[in-house]
Amino acid sequence: MQKKAVVLLSGGLDSAVALYIAKKNGYDCKCLIFDYGQKHKKEIGQAKKIAQAAGSEFRVVKLSFPWKGSSLIDDEAKIPLGRTISEIKKGDIPSTYVPGRNTIFLSMASSFAEAIGAESIFIGAHYEDSSGYPDCRKEYLEAFGKVIALGTKAGTRGHLKLEFPLIKKTKAQIIKTGVSLGVPFALTWSCYLGGAKPCAKCDSCILRANGFNQAQVIDPLIGYQPTPKAMVTEIFSSMQGEGIFAGSRQIFIRFKRCNMECGFCDTPNRPSGKEYSPAQLVREVMTIDKKSGPHHSISLTGGEPLIYAEFLRKLLPSLKEIGFKTYLETNGTLPDKLRQVIDFVDIVAMDFKLPSSTKDRSYWDEHLEFLKIASAKKVFVKAVVTPETKTADIERVVESIKKVNARIPLIIQPATPVKKVDKAVPEDRLREFSDLALKRGVADSRVIPQIHKILGIK
Repeated sequence: MQKKAVVLLSGGLDSAVALYIAKKNGYDCKCLIFDYGQKHKKEIGQAKKIAQAAGSEFRVVKLSFPWKGSSLIDDEAKIPLGRTISEIKKGDIPSTYVPGRNTIFLSMASSFAEAIGAESIFIGAHYEDSSGYPDCRKEYLEAFGKVIALGTKAGTRGHLKLEFPLIKKTKAQIIKTGVSLGVPFALTWSCYLGGAKPCAKCDSCILRANGFNQAQVIDPLIGYQPTPKAMVTEIFSSMQGEGIFAGSRQIFIRFKRCNMECGFCDTPNRPSGKEYSPAQLVREVMTIDKKSGPHHSISLTGGEPLIYAEFLRKLLPSLKEIGFKTYLETNGTLPDKLRQVIDFVDIVAMDFKLPSSTKDRSYWDEHLEFLKIASAKKVFVKAVVTPETKTADIERVVESIKKVNARIPLIIQPATPVKKVDKAVPEDRLREFSDLALKRGVADSRVIPQIHKILGIK
């Protein structure tokens, strides 16, 4: 007679892989699917389809958690959205944890297994979930295995055991295992929300997408997602030459392209560039840091880095995961782009582009909105001034800073003479601009020239 196993099947990819592992090991699998008051029933429907595709019987067990205690079952509680991989792994137990869920599920599975004469119970828990859910840890599952061995008739006779074959695997390894076993990933559902397609914002979607990306496998639920690329003109180690972090050692990633053309720009429209994927840039950064480190942070400069906001959404979390702080040097004119990446940035070095200095249109509204978003992180404002800079422009900068936070530093930076700026800003004008800011209520205003130009370094 074929040996039997009970498989906890949720509709997600982990439990689906656990089911197919049990099948490969020769078990006649009986699946338990729990309806415990989730905000949506989509995963239950998908679990039924997975069981049917595997040729396995299933039972849907309806439970109730009347005391709630989880954002998965409480309509009043919000499911976390938009967290990075690093935040998910390093954060506290998330609100999506359902108190005692696996203890209850495994208890019922033990009873069911004894009733039908099953030899094993399979659960798809794995270690990447253990940073958030205490009942997905190896220690917990080993302890529950002892409960089965001591608390069930079959267990005391050595006829029933708990198996958790994925516990040491990463999500990418689980996906690769599933591919080798022919798991129908198109039938799985990981999203905590029950829409027509995955939300791509909840923790479960983020972990799933990261797993497929690392496994280099296309997720059939969302199809092929091309890896974003960016044009980079230079990557090098040097000292920061501007602003309040002048002198700090950084790795500079200089992006090609800008949405502006300032007359004083010292890197205008660089002709050459190389296309990078996020993974390629991370490898380059690690090589430079090993050779020339340690570094204070990674400077994203340009050009205008925010032109590549989608690319940065992939790059920045990866840099943070390997321990780097990120320092965004930006012209401060693209608030919608900043909003997409601000969660992943540590420091914002923001320009206020003064129309009397740039000879371009004004960006006062964009700058104000940008500064409001940037103020969630460490931020300072830089105003490049030329001999033509008007006092009225400095006054507008000061008022914008005060509307957000008067403690945000304002750096008055004289434009280094280049082709289109052939004379220096008089010292008394620099002092006038800085004094104006201090007298008008900005707590920290300094004149700092381009140090790297004075030192003759990149």
